[in-house]
Amino acid sequence: MNKQQRFLVIALGSSIPLGLLHVHLKPVLDPFTRYLVYFAAAKITSDVIYYLLQPGRNVWVYPEDYLFNELFTLAMYGLPVCVLQRYLIAYQMLRFPVVVAVVDSFVPVLLLCLTSRWKQEDEDDRSYRPGRRLLDR
Repeated sequence: MNKQQRFLVIALGSSIPLGLLHVHLKPVLDPFTRYLVYFAAAKITSDVIYYLLQPGRNVWVYPEDYLFNELFTLAMYGLPVCVLQRYLIAYQMLRFPVVVAVVDSFVPVLLLCLTSRWKQEDEDDRSYRPGRRLLDR
């Protein structure tokens, strides 16, 4: 499976539980809290699928390693995305209902998670670490 196919599987596989989460949380939570939940769920779900497809790329050993080195690190980008989503929805900055529906969902944070994982994989492939490339093949 090449990289594009793998990330398509990750995107589709993550969209199913996030879509179910969206249906259940939209009537219950306020938008900003919902976007933060979407961020955490998108990051964890996409990473679980990614590491199932590419087990050799798993570099963390303990859950706290993942929490600090993956989730909290990406949160410095995820939090501004959630704030921007809330701002665009609250002040009705978007005109088209389809665009409003996309921005008011998990799609922006899922795209953030997939993009950061894609760039991280490219960076890992370009770096030289003895023995690392043998594990990935």
